[in-house]
Amino acid sequence: MIAEALFKWIVCSSVMASILIILLVTLKFALKEKLRASWHHIIWILVVLKLLIPFGPESQLSIYNLFNLTDNRITEESYNVINTISTATSNIAKSTPIPMNFDSHQNTASKHIPDKVDPIYLSIFGLFIWLIGAAIAFSYILQKNIKIIHRLKIGDAIQNKELYEYLEECKKQLKIKRKIILKSVSNLNSPALYGVNGHTLLIPETMLNEKSLWILRYSIYHELAHHKRKDIQINIFISFLLVIHWFNPIIWLGFKKMRHDSELACDELALSYLKPDERKNYGLALIEVAKRHSENLSLANAVCFSSSKSNIRRRLLLVSAYNNKTYKSKFVIGFMFFTLCFIALTNAVESII
Repeated sequence: MIAEALFKWIVCSSVMASILIILLVTLKFALKEKLRASWHHIIWILVVLKLLIPFGPESQLSIYNLFNLTDNRITEESYNVINTISTATSNIAKSTPIPMNFDSHQNTASKHIPDKVDPIYLSIFGLFIWLIGAAIAFSYILQKNIKIIHRLKIGDAIQNKELYEYLEECKKQLKIKRKIILKSVSNLNSPALYGVNGHTLLIPETMLNEKSLWILRYSIYHELAHHKRKDIQINIFISFLLVIHWFNPIIWLGFKKMRHDSELACDELALSYLKPDERKNYGLALIEVAKRHSENLSLANAVCFSSSKSNIRRRLLLVSAYNNKTYKSKFVIGFMFFTLCFIALTNAVESII
């Protein structure tokens, strides 16, 4: 039945992705200085794949064997939880006094509520609860984004020749052919790439002066790195996954870390196009924007040059320790990624339970 299949997909993908997130966070912590920022971000794709396709070939090497997390067991345990809720509800119904003027057969029916419910009905009941939560999560994210968009006071296109020369220079280096429009914004303290397609670059009015042009140059590199990496489109897709898995705080935390890692990956990409003597200025530009205490723009369809204070520290450490040389351990990293795919995207063997 469709309800059972959908319920199984949501539950299995959520549980398995949670295990994978814990594994990745542990691995990233152990190898944080040995992996490039781009790799730190790329490996999150495994979580996305597991959320989309929780059912894969069984393998004795699957990480889920350690927890006996087969598809059937996850579904069965979920049914037990829902059945407990259903039983508790029925017990409340049985113990609730019924007025004497009610029909006698109604009173009899209330006393014969089954203790064990069919899995089909448990799936429907579970999906009903999930749907309510998903609707609330979607409304929350949508309302939050609309509120921020309405709060943004976006002005007209900027007519600054020098700034457009900077933009075209950066586009040429990053091999971006798409037209990018520069627009001013009055109530934002950090440059930001905006729009579903990322074709608008918002520039704070307070930075449209000669003293801030050098900051804008490095900001543009960072924002175009987001454009090249399709981070806005990825963030929008992630928002839909968060709506589906609204009940799982581990997934919310994992994707928050993924977004932080995307900022470092963009810094790394931007730095790769800068000359060695310019990289220090990139870090100084980051500090100057951080000094403005700008609020991080938490929009699905926007990415900022600024970020949280904790992430700013990580980004500054990356800038100071940046090395453009190819890693000698590239083969080792590739092998590690392949191994992660094998143990994380396969499922536990049903017969071991």
